This record gives sequence, C-alpha cells and structure tokens, in this order.
Amino acid sequence: MNETINTINGIAYCQWPIFIHNCIDSDYFVIMYYGNLITSIFLFLFSVIVLIRRLRRNNGLFTDGVVAPLEGFVGFTFMCSIMRIVCSVIYIYDFIPSNYAIRGLIEDAQWVCSVLACITYLAGVFIALPKMAFFQPSSSTQRIKKLYIPSSLLIKRFYWSFVVIQYISVQASSFFSGLFRMNKNSFLTHLFYMIRSFSYGFGCLILVFGFGIYGRLLINLTKQSFELIQGQGGIVEAFGGESSIKDFVVDEKKGITRVITRKFRILNNQENKSAIELRKRRFRWRIRKMQLFNFFITFSFFYWAIQSFIIGIWYDWVFSTTSVSKNQAFSGCIVTSFIGILMVLGILLSDMTLKEDTNSATELTLSNSNNNLSQSISIG
Repeated sequence: MNETINTINGIAYCQWPIFIHNCIDSDYFVIMYYGNLITSIFLFLFSVIVLIRRLRRNNGLFTDGVVAPLEGFVGFTFMCSIMRIVCSVIYIYDFIPSNYAIRGLIEDAQWVCSVLACITYLAGVFIALPKMAFFQPSSSTQRIKKLYIPSSLLIKRFYWSFVVIQYISVQASSFFSGLFRMNKNSFLTHLFYMIRSFSYGFGCLILVFGFGIYGRLLINLTKQSFELIQGQGGIVEAFGGESSIKDFVVDEKKGITRVITRKFRILNNQENKSAIELRKRRFRWRIRKMQLFNFFITFSFFYWAIQSFIIGIWYDWVFSTTSVSKNQAFSGCIVTSFIGILMVLGILLSDMTLKEDTNSATELTLSNSNNNLSQSISIG
C-alpha cells in the first residue's frame, strides 16, 4: 500500500482485521479468510437447522424479559456466521478497499454477535439458578458455596444494558477508527481502535467471570440434583405419575397472588439395574457436554480478552510482528469458527437425542396458573 497510514515504520504489514492485500505475506492472510469463509458456511447451515428445529417447537424467543438462552445463542451465532461470510468475501476479493469505516463495521459485527450470543446464554444461566427445584439438602458431602444470585429484574437490566453498551461502543469506535484512517489521521485512528479493543476486552472478561463462576455452579447443582434423585429411586424410563408443590407468590405491583406449581415426575422403581446404569451413563455424558461448552466459552473469551488488550496497547508491535499477527489471524478465522461449529453441533445432537429419549434428561417444569406460561430447563 502506498498510503502512509497503512504502514508501520514505513513497511506495509498486513493488518488483517482491516486489509490483507498489497502487504507482506498477503497470501497467508487470504488463505485464512478462505478458511473463515468455508467454516462460516458450515456454521451458517448448522445454525439454520437448529433454529428451524427449535422454532417448530413453538419455543418463545423471550423468557423473563431477556432473549431465550438457547434460541438467542443460536440466533446470534446465525447472525455471526452471516457477517463472517460477508466479511470474508469482501476481504478476499478486496471490495471497497479504501472504505475502512464500512469494513470496520462489518468485521467487528461478527465479534459483537459472538459476545451477544454468549451473554444471552449466560443470562439464561442466572435465570435458571434460582429455579433449581433440587437445590435442597441431600446426602452429598460437598459443601455448597454461598454466591450472590441477582434478581430477575437486575438480570434483565444488566442484560439489555450490556447488549446496548457493547454494541454501540465497539461499533462506534470501529467506525470512527476507520473514518480517521480514511482521513490519514494516525493518532485518532489508533486511539479509537484502542477504545474498540478495550470495549471488546472488558466484554470478554465479563463472560469469563460469569461462566467461570456461575456456569460451573449450574453444572455442580445439576450433579447434586441427580444424586438426590438417585437416592429416591433413580432416573428411569417409566414413570408412575406426578407430584407437585404449590408456591404462592405475591406480586405487590399488580396486587395479585400467583400460584406457581412445581411438578415432579414420580419415579418407577420397577426398572432393572442395567437400565438405571444406562441412565447414569447418559447423564454423565450430558454433564460432560455442559462442562465442555462452559470450558470452551471461558477459555475462548479469556484468550480474546488478553489479545484485545494487547492489540489496544501495542497495536504496531502486534501487526509488525509476523508470527504474532499470523497466529491471531489463524485463531480469529479458523479456530473461532470451529469452536462455534462444535457448540452448535452439540446443541443439535442434544435436541435430536432429547426428541428420541425425553426421559433421559433431568427436567423441571414450572407452570404459572395465571397466564399459562411454562418453561422447561433440561440437560441435553
């Protein structure tokens, strides 16, 4: 590139989130975006399949004032895959090569969607924790740590505040960084790119904190609930009936009393031990999937939080050091897409398994007698 603004110490290094042509090792970064394009197409297809399957079940898109966890996660992942495809095509064929403002908006949209997908799922974790009907004394010798669980109102406010602030801060700073790059103002270009990187980094740290603490808590409580059920006869395929517990909740704002009925399946002890062992193995497999899901999100966003802060502070060093820049491009284009594909595939396989064997999941149904709303929390 002949423009001074796109060089570092007089050398045209590829700054892969912005441009990948007419710079050092251009072919490598073009290949990375080809890989990004191919993997994103698969991510798009799997996301569409999962969305169609879940929407056919008439699952609501909103729950407790936030986007439904799984539907929201897959929905934002679907949008992320579209933006990754569009971004790859633009960069590979070098469309709008000098319009860095539009390029920045499109490139960052894919990252914002991935953050919003995971914060939506995390909001579902916070909503699920207080509703764990099995959170009661059991024979387990593990001590339960006391952690603050925010109210549903606080969760709703934080969720929507995070969505708006994260989207505006990242997109606006990216747009202005590109705009000043077009005007060849190096100082303001790097300043707004640093703001963009820090905004994304802090968003990633919030996800790391949430999944690292509360995501693990949900998994541990699920394990303890299984132990409690096993102590009362085990999770089996045939059920002898249902039992229920009614709670009366006073809504002071509306001046009404709601009756919340928690229904539990009564376990049939007639099934043989081999079938019970099969249930245990299936449950352990589902727990492992939950653990892997939680680990991938926590590790991925911890990695990108660190990378974002490094880019924000040492921008020139990152892109002028070929090995560092190539490693980031590989992680951002290839590894991230594969992680997204694995997560969506895990949800798809769980949905297919749940349809064939609905009783193999630990299920809790909450029915509201006033508005006939029902929710289901299942481990799939």
